[in-house]
Amino acid sequence: MFKIGEFAHITGVTLRTLRHYDEVGLLSPERLSENGYRMYSAQDLQKMQQILSLRELGVPLDTIRQVLVGPPASLQEVLQEHRRMLQQELEQLQSRIKRLEHRLQEVRMYSPEIRSIPARHVLSTRETAQDYQHVTAPMQVLWNRLCQHIEHHPVERTGPDTVIWHGDYGDMAAFTLELVFPIEKPVEGTSEIECHLQEATPEMGVVLHRGSYEVLGEAYAALATFLEAQGYERAGHMREVYLHFDADENQHLTEIHIPVKQKT
Repeated sequence: MFKIGEFAHITGVTLRTLRHYDEVGLLSPERLSENGYRMYSAQDLQKMQQILSLRELGVPLDTIRQVLVGPPASLQEVLQEHRRMLQQELEQLQSRIKRLEHRLQEVRMYSPEIRSIPARHVLSTRETAQDYQHVTAPMQVLWNRLCQHIEHHPVERTGPDTVIWHGDYGDMAAFTLELVFPIEKPVEGTSEIECHLQEATPEMGVVLHRGSYEVLGEAYAALATFLEAQGYERAGHMREVYLHFDADENQHLTEIHIPVKQKT
């Protein structure tokens, strides 16, 4: 038999841990001495080694208690279930690490600048979005509409798709989305599609974003910080220019454009 201090020394656990295990019914001493000291047996020592082995694997105390009172087969089942949970946690961690790596790349690539955008012929069409979180459906309507129009009125496109946000993006109810296709020359329009010369923008704040649209807010933040530091203020509606769409969303390329002017 081992006194609690001896048992703690042999197993390498603290007296506090032994008392806690006794309180929660995980490992109680075989008996108390005449003086009221906890006395542990060789069987308790074997049980403690099993507890320590399972704890090292990260098995919760409640599960360990079930193993200790259950049939021998329960240990195999518990270990298999714990392995499945660890594998799931590993996959989640690997996914987080992958997203983190992409995030680090995105942070490093932000290089805001002021650019002059020349005038150009464009086809444009508009739809109302319910709010800024529900733009996919109206965007698809706009894109289909312009693509079908070009099929009936062939013209060469001279630049990437651009969306103009007619509203305070991120803090609004219903607002207007305008999809723009730059084109080589004017073509006939319709009641829903306008063909016009888009005016030049002498000063446009621009930043390139590589990655998912879900974290596009980081690019907006980088550009806004740059413009504030350079003494610029907004002078028009924000635009998103979709340079490249990829099956891997982390490879999407999008430019944020904000017309600006120097603060007075």
